[in-house]
Amino acid sequence: MTVSLRTRVIGLCVVAAVLPLLIMLVVTLVLKNVANEKIGGEMERLANANITRITTDVLSLCETAQALVMSRVTAASKGAEVLLKEMGPVRLGPQTYEVDEGSHKLSGRGLLRVPVLHVGEAGFSAAEIDQKHEPYVDEFKELTGLDSTVFVRVNDRGDMMRVATNIRDEEGKRIKIGTVMTADDPIVALVLSGKPYEGVAFVLDRLYAARYIPLQDEEGRVAGMVGVGEVITQIQSIRKSIIDIRVGKDGYAWVLGTKGDWKGKYIISKNGERDKQDVSGDLAEAGLLAKIDQAVHSPRGTIIYASYMWRNPGDNTERKKIAALTYFAEWDWVIGVALYEDNFLEAQRHVQSVLNRLIFALFVSGLAVLVIVLIGAGLSASRFTRSISLAAGASQLIARGDIKRAEKELAKASASEAVEPEETGREETQMLLSSLRSMSQALLSLIGNVQQAGIKVQGCATQIAASASQLNATVTEQAASTAQVSATSRAISQRVQGLSRTMTEVEDVARKSAGLADRGQAGINLLSGSMEELKDATLAVSGKLSAISSKAASIGDIVKTITKVADQTNLLALNAAIEAEKAGDYGLGFSVVAREIKRLSDQTAAAVLDIENVVSDMSEAVTAGNVEMSRFIARVDQEVENVNDIGAGAKELIEGVQELFPRFSQVSAAMAEQSLAAEEISTAMEQLALAVNQTKDSLGEFSSAARGLSQAVGSLQEQSARFSVS
Repeated sequence: MTVSLRTRVIGLCVVAAVLPLLIMLVVTLVLKNVANEKIGGEMERLANANITRITTDVLSLCETAQALVMSRVTAASKGAEVLLKEMGPVRLGPQTYEVDEGSHKLSGRGLLRVPVLHVGEAGFSAAEIDQKHEPYVDEFKELTGLDSTVFVRVNDRGDMMRVATNIRDEEGKRIKIGTVMTADDPIVALVLSGKPYEGVAFVLDRLYAARYIPLQDEEGRVAGMVGVGEVITQIQSIRKSIIDIRVGKDGYAWVLGTKGDWKGKYIISKNGERDKQDVSGDLAEAGLLAKIDQAVHSPRGTIIYASYMWRNPGDNTERKKIAALTYFAEWDWVIGVALYEDNFLEAQRHVQSVLNRLIFALFVSGLAVLVIVLIGAGLSASRFTRSISLAAGASQLIARGDIKRAEKELAKASASEAVEPEETGREETQMLLSSLRSMSQALLSLIGNVQQAGIKVQGCATQIAASASQLNATVTEQAASTAQVSATSRAISQRVQGLSRTMTEVEDVARKSAGLADRGQAGINLLSGSMEELKDATLAVSGKLSAISSKAASIGDIVKTITKVADQTNLLALNAAIEAEKAGDYGLGFSVVAREIKRLSDQTAAAVLDIENVVSDMSEAVTAGNVEMSRFIARVDQEVENVNDIGAGAKELIEGVQELFPRFSQVSAAMAEQSLAAEEISTAMEQLALAVNQTKDSLGEFSSAARGLSQAVGSLQEQSARFSVS
């Protein structure tokens, strides 16, 4: 389809008007997206900074409260230690009493026989509780105003039972005694090692700043412990401060427990509505448990950031939140400050609205400009295209070779437009007519010159074609040599790749060998530990045998005493018989008693002789056992040394294997580099071969172009001959 020049001019004007408008719209849209990204990033940065600051402030508040309370508790507990020393030494009495399972709440333990704890003259037991007065704890309450609890050790494992306390419940009654803190409890474990515990403890759901001190007897054995604490009353004010925190429009702060009865439960929730509620399932569904665990195991003051979906009771849909988490270990508090993402996106939405209005204004103004351009283009296109039509007619005459006639038509057009060839300051269309007239005159001269130049160019084209044929043969030879070098490079690359794979397999074998060596070392270390335990057990058996030998010697002394008693009994019986004889008939009964005493004395002497024989045999057996145990101990010592020697040798072997593994890795890496270099050489040769082939093709095209040039010159001569120059 042919489009007129007038239509083209109008279209060009429309494009000139629409194109800037489109560019402005595109630039505005791009700037809108950039602004959205910048504003979103900045708002998110400000939100993170805000929740970070609030989280840090809450943590500092908790630390300050903890420090203040612990300073008072520490001072009071040291006073308690002084008071205990003044009361007298600590000991566990021989008398015991029973506590049923319902009281101590140790599943499967049944009745516990608990010793009485004595501190000086005071005795503590969980047999009953005196609501009016408890020794020591009530006195300590009067002196310091702090709560205290006394515990007694109930078994060798180290379980501790509450036997006295001045802590009272909300009704004013002392809390129950007889309950047990097991040896697995971190507080009890530290006290059993002889060290005091300082930190927090939960009693009746109250958070105490507490210090537990061990009660040691004269032999240094922990017989019980005393806990001194103060309820952290500041928690109520801290709780109110945390509940009152608002982040953005409806963000808030919360506190979560991670241990014991509070694990996974809200300590402080939004507006206090979900306090003590277990939200472990909700946290797991939101993917927040891993972030909470990370906060718990991070250094103090570390802020962990999390992004998750959350819906509180009463919310219609889930909303995305960002939160800052930190852990306050003393109270086992995970402190979280959260902000809903849509809170800080409101500013971004406002900017988007302004930009949308700007784009709409640009679009409307662009339409108005387009209408004005269309009207102006239609008025000016008719006058502009009339001169162009005259020039097009003259051009067609020139194209047919009728230059003389074209010159006459242009002369008429110039006369009708009142245009002189030398006139300046004219319109472009008038200048075009004048230029075409000048061109027709110049063409008359040009065609003659072209006809003469064509003969000369024909000779040059023939000479170029001959040179191109000779150069083509040389390039063909070079292409064959390049192909041979490229094939050799590919073969080298394949061999290097195979060697690299072999070194990788050797490296894997070395890695596995290092792993097996590590496991062997672990086994030897385990065997060495077992030999040491066997040595300790043997020494213990030897000590027991020595004790048995000592006891046997003691039995010998007792037997000698019994022998003396039997001899005295014989003398007594003899004296009784003599006195009976003197008494005559009146001493017959006494004579019978004397005979029975003598018979009993004889039996005792016989039994004592048997005991002496048994004790002698036992002493000889124990002595022989001691000799054998000494030999066995020496043999065990030798075996321990042998195991240690084997372990040292194995360690040297493992270190050798581990040193060998990095060298294999270095060789493998070097082979990989060589393989890469070989591949690069092969690739370069292939590219060179391709370049040579392209050169060869180019020479072929050059030869073809030379032939085409010769043909074109001939054609040019033929074409120039058809122009009429006379």
